[in-house]
Amino acid sequence: MDENHKVTDGPAPGSFSFDLTVRHQSYDPASISSGLLLEPTFCWRAGDAWSAGVHTTTRWNASLSHGSEEKDFDTALRAIVALLNKRKDWCRQFIDSGGEIDITLIYRVDPSAVPASEGNDGPQTRSLVFHAELYPEFIAALSAVGVGLRLQVFE
Repeated sequence: MDENHKVTDGPAPGSFSFDLTVRHQSYDPASISSGLLLEPTFCWRAGDAWSAGVHTTTRWNASLSHGSEEKDFDTALRAIVALLNKRKDWCRQFIDSGGEIDITLIYRVDPSAVPASEGNDGPQTRSLVFHAELYPEFIAALSAVGVGLRLQVFE
């Protein structure tokens, strides 16, 4: 696998990460990097060959933030709001040209933190394993630009 196709395993158990994913039919990944003032974790250009054929769209992905504490989560949300506000015009132009931009919140459950429950004959317990409070400023920043939000929780 070449450098542009590497994919990470995601956050450690009990941790989160926010990723930014950008897709377009024809944009060059270097133009996306300069437009967002960020470097990608991985990217490819529409038309690039890979083991299963040829990519039909450009895809560009960057890790924006990660952590495991509530304060890390709050800091990450505020940093994403600042990024979207700073790059709002570029993002709107990109989306207007047919592109898509998503923020993905990835949380990996720490299995050791989830208590075991008994079978159908015994008491069942339910444990909260993930909670996210998305502040109005965060939702407003996503909405103002037209950026989607994805949530992925893994064991």
